[in-house]
Amino acid sequence: MATCLTCCCCFVLFLAVVFVNGTSTNENGAMPCDDGREQFCNLCHQSTTIPKDVCDTLQTQCRKSFCKPICLRMAFDPVITVRCEKAPLWKDCEVFKKELKLRDTSVLAQFRAHICGGLLGCCSDASELTAWLDPHIAGDRTGHHVLPLPSCELSRTKETAADDVARTMPSVCAMCRAAVDFQIRSGENCVREESKDKDVLPFSLQQRCHFVADLAGNLPLPIVRHLKSRVCSCAGCCADEGCFYQHDEDAWIHSLMREMEDKIATGHYDHIVHNLHKEHDNEHYNTHPPKTEL
Repeated sequence: MATCLTCCCCFVLFLAVVFVNGTSTNENGAMPCDDGREQFCNLCHQSTTIPKDVCDTLQTQCRKSFCKPICLRMAFDPVITVRCEKAPLWKDCEVFKKELKLRDTSVLAQFRAHICGGLLGCCSDASELTAWLDPHIAGDRTGHHVLPLPSCELSRTKETAADDVARTMPSVCAMCRAAVDFQIRSGENCVREESKDKDVLPFSLQQRCHFVADLAGNLPLPIVRHLKSRVCSCAGCCADEGCFYQHDEDAWIHSLMREMEDKIATGHYDHIVHNLHKEHDNEHYNTHPPKTEL
């Protein structure tokens, strides 16, 4: 436990450095999670008993764990709440609230990916981050997309068609941002319930998780306010910045094609091709038997 308290004290000083002036890089240009990887994953320098190939594998797994499962699943939860009483003139607010709740997995995935990738640098592999995000934000095969929310599109259509008297009301964007709140809950999922009373072991997955949880939970207030404003942009009620990541209308088929290309390149289908050739040769032999000379 003393080790954990010492680490927590270090985190406070570390956060003061990496988030100065609203940026998430330190004076050397490194992202916050880079420091965690250096702290926890240099296993080969700390052990002389583990074989090098095993050590290299463990070190790679440790570095990858900062993205998934730690940052994308365990360390924190972005939480969006809608309080329509804060925007009493917004008639579509209750509908917006229900739609956002139905699509919260997709919307929150945008924020989780941005925090893990853009702010903390825990997910430095763009392709890995995109592969995780695509199923959350891409449209289904019928062409129906998660965002923007229909209530936001309807409210903005009404706003565009409004008369001069109605135009004196607050904008849909302003009312949305007044009603929406955003916060980050961190550290609750780092340790399983049955292990709550036990000390967190040094260099364990749980300790790495607490490191990332502290980073996410101590984002500077200006960054959290910016994330709050982006909720309505992401939902489509504000026509400014949009969401952090755009969905690919054909993401599902592109993913399928990439998977097939990988399998072909690795010989996954070789036995099928061999059998097809064999069947073709047999069929050709049966329909065109060789001529026998008398």
